[in-house]
Amino acid sequence: MRITHHSASACTRLLLRARSTIQRAIVLDGLETELVVEGKVILANIYFLLGDLQAARQEAMRTMEEARRHELTRMLARSYRLLGRILAAQGEHEQAGACFEEALKIFRDHAMRLDYARALHGYGDTLLERSSTSTPGVYRTGLAHLNEARTIFAACHAAIDLDWVDQSLTNTTSQILEI
Repeated sequence: MRITHHSASACTRLLLRARSTIQRAIVLDGLETELVVEGKVILANIYFLLGDLQAARQEAMRTMEEARRHELTRMLARSYRLLGRILAAQGEHEQAGACFEEALKIFRDHAMRLDYARALHGYGDTLLERSSTSTPGVYRTGLAHLNEARTIFAACHAAIDLDWVDQSLTNTTSQILEI
């Protein structure tokens, strides 16, 4: 799927609107702590998608601390997963790997299958993105993560996630054929 300039600007506008809405929502009185923390995870994701990696990183780290303080396991693990994506985008691969591993451990230990598969997908993508300049082992691990995520998505009938991971696998196959 090609993104045109028009659709890219439409996406940016929607993300900016979502950011504004989330920022207003998380300061409302009376919201449950879990909803506020989830809103902050979403806000950090929005910053990431807008390309503001520094703001995304700061928000993700603050959210991790808040999730840890309030014992919100799923939000903590999602923050680790997002921080892994952010750190990978910033070229900090060792730290990114540690964050993904922590997210995977939490999701696995708490039987959060879809979140576990989403973390595998994100980690697999980041490993494959850097595998051209790394060892073949990194490539194999990334591919294994994508395939495991695909298996889980199929078993859970998570059609959108399955499409995304299939797109990642297709892109990987296309890159190999180009070499």
